[in-house]
Amino acid sequence: MSQALRSQPQGNPYLKEHHLLSVGTESIRALTQNKSNYILEGFGANEAGAEFGSGNIPGVLGTDYIWPSTSAIQTLRNAGMNIFRVPFAMERLVPGTLTSSPDATYLASLKSVCRAS
Repeated sequence: MSQALRSQPQGNPYLKEHHLLSVGTESIRALTQNKSNYILEGFGANEAGAEFGSGNIPGVLGTDYIWPSTSAIQTLRNAGMNIFRVPFAMERLVPGTLTSSPDATYLASLKSVCRAS
């Protein structure tokens, strides 16, 4: 997960200092914890899995779809990330029609991942 960020010549609104940054675990810590050098409001990851298996609704957890690992999310939080996108399948959350009752198990799992985020 190493990619480069370069601030614009006139300055990046998220960074006080303007130079090439290698974004990895150590850089994330530097960007988010060393407030005297940098101001990075939000930095995060996409935690995919629960939206998979659209060909098999409602599907089977662990076979057709998975929930993101809360321990992996915690590792990223410890590294300084503070924004997480958690996609899910509305067809699993509210089976049938949009006015149906939410699936209690799927909703509980979604809430658990969101709390970890």
